[in-house]
This record gives sequence, structure tokens and C-alpha cells, in this order.
Amino acid sequence: MNILVNLLSIKSGGGQKVAFNFVKETSQINSKHNIHYIVTRDTWIANYLETSNIKNVVHVEQSLVSRMWFHYITAFKIVNLNKIDVIYTLFGISINNTNAMSVVGSAYSNIYYPNEPFWPRTNKVKYMLFRIRDYYRLRSTLNADAIVFENDSMMRQARSVYGVSPERSIFIPPSYSTSDSDIELNSIHQTRAKKVYQGLMLTGYHFNKNIEIVPAILKELNQLKSGIRHTISISIDESDPRLQSIKAKAEKYDVHSQINFIGIIKPDKLNEVYARSDYVLLLSGMESFSNNIIEAWVYEKPLIISDKPWARSICKDAAIYVERRKSSNIAYNIDTLQKNNALYTEVISKGKKELTHYPTPEDKVRRQYEFIETIFNSR
Repeated sequence: MNILVNLLSIKSGGGQKVAFNFVKETSQINSKHNIHYIVTRDTWIANYLETSNIKNVVHVEQSLVSRMWFHYITAFKIVNLNKIDVIYTLFGISINNTNAMSVVGSAYSNIYYPNEPFWPRTNKVKYMLFRIRDYYRLRSTLNADAIVFENDSMMRQARSVYGVSPERSIFIPPSYSTSDSDIELNSIHQTRAKKVYQGLMLTGYHFNKNIEIVPAILKELNQLKSGIRHTISISIDESDPRLQSIKAKAEKYDVHSQINFIGIIKPDKLNEVYARSDYVLLLSGMESFSNNIIEAWVYEKPLIISDKPWARSICKDAAIYVERRKSSNIAYNIDTLQKNNALYTEVISKGKKELTHYPTPEDKVRRQYEFIETIFNSR
């Protein structure tokens, strides 16, 4: 079978690690299919494919015009030239207008919950554009021949609301690898002895991520006067113009020196970033899944997460739940975690237990190819 793997939407964030695992495991386990890749030029995954001497890779420029041209013109030519049987979009906008079958990984959680607030409403024009984009994403996903979900509740929602059939949808959980944590991490006792308590938010900039609340959290922590200096690292480049309001609040609350904008973290640098952190903070209003969750468990860091149904369905009791819009509640839980060794070890232990329910990268990729084969053979 000739398979075209679409990685165009993977430019930053946790998707890089997902793409890396897929490409790596494909090169090791796949022997019966001819694999072609399409990537966005100058992204980390594009550079990885190039340095790994992986063949059959098409690079697309980052501009919207270039991507649209590829979707509606170039993709059709590539499919015909290489006799592609299936286009597998790891996640993002699926390519449905060719002679090949289309399988898409669905990570746009909000499209299945249209009544949940996901985009800011401060600008009506921008809000309408966001909703139009969501509609396009939804139609693109539903028009694919098959859909891969990484969140079971999201798959059930798609089936009940939009009538996605069980025959053309599957739930494949995210994967983890024990080799991800192969460096020596600080012990819990060493962490407790530190004078600086460091939180980590691995995220891009998005209204849904609730990054704007960070200055208020640090202000609340400082008012507790615990004798510990609290800092939070955020994986956004400091030069990002969208951070202006956050920086202004940080200056107002005198916490600007406690926020570290560390930029996009490459997958091979995750070990170092987690080793320097004491806990992981995920304050999203909605997620299909987040690498922050599984990485917190792998790297043995307590996870502090929004108290939302999607979060509880994934994390069970392996996280600390907070009211995502209340800085005082978040600060209280961070302070409690810092002071309570028993709670710290309990959350880590429960996270390690949850990991046993997740596949390895090899197992996950095998299941993805098996599903693609099933869909192709069912034509």
C-alpha cells in the first residue's frame, strides 16, 4: 500500500513529539507499505526527516496560500504521480479531494462541543472567523473516510452528535515511552529542599489555554508568604507580541521576574525542562488530550489541571484539580502541594499507575496502521 502521511499542521507544541514517535516507529516497524510524507518547511519535524535521510518527503511553505494551494492542487498531483492509496493526516485538516482514501486523526476537541466557550468574544469579527474555521475543520473531519480519536469521550460525542459510525472511527490512546525519562531526576526530598518552586506550562498561545491568569496566580502565591520563591515557565517565545497583556499584568503585580518565557521546546530537550520543574500546570478549558498529561506522569511530576469533565475522564485520580478561572484556588493548591510531601508522592504514584493503561509508541503506531489497512480493505 502507498500511504501519504500528512504532517502539515504540526509546527510546534506537543504535536512535534507525536509526529516524532510516528515517524521513528514507522521506520522501524513498517516494511510492507511505501510511506511518503508532507511537512511544513522549516519546522522541527521537517528538519528531523531531512537529517534522518528519510526519502519521499514533500515540503510546503508556511504561508496560508501555499498550504491551500497544496491541499486543492498539488496534493491531487502527488496522489496520482505516486499512486497513493491512503492519505493519513496525523491531525489537522484532512485532504479529501483526491482519488485516495482519507484517514484523519481528530484533535480539534471544540468542534464536537459547539456550545462550549473556546474562542474569545471580545472582537465579533475575529470570533466569527474562528467559528467559520471551526466549521471548515468539522466538515473536513466528517468528510474523511475514517477518523482516529485519542479521547474516548470525544469519539462518543462525535458518534452521538454527528452520527460518525463505529465502523469508520476508532479510539487509540496516546502513547508513552519509558525511555522518555532516562535521565536522573531530582528526588522528592531534594525538590522539597529547594528555595525556588517551579511550575511548567508547555503550551502555545491560545485563549483556551488560560495563560493570562499566571500573573495573578503568582501574586496570590507571594501573598501567602511561604518563604518559597515561586516561578512558572511557559513555552512561548518572549518576543511574541500576544504576550503584551500578560507582561503588563506581571509588571503591575510585581511578578515579572517570576515568569520565564522559554520558547518552543524541541522533543529532544523535554528531559531537561521537566528535570528543572516541580509540577506541571494545564489550565485549558478543553482538550482532546494533552501531551502535558502523559509527560507529567512519565517524568514523575504532579499534574495540576482544570476541573473539567474531559480532564477527569482522562486523569481519574492522578491529578490535582483546580478552578481554572480562580487564581486564589490555583495558588492554594500549588502551595498545598509544595508543603505536603505525602500528597506530592501520592499524585506521582497514581500517575505512574495510569501509565500502565497506555500503549508504547510502537504499539500505538501498529494500531494506527492496522486501522488504516482495515479501512482500505473495506472499500
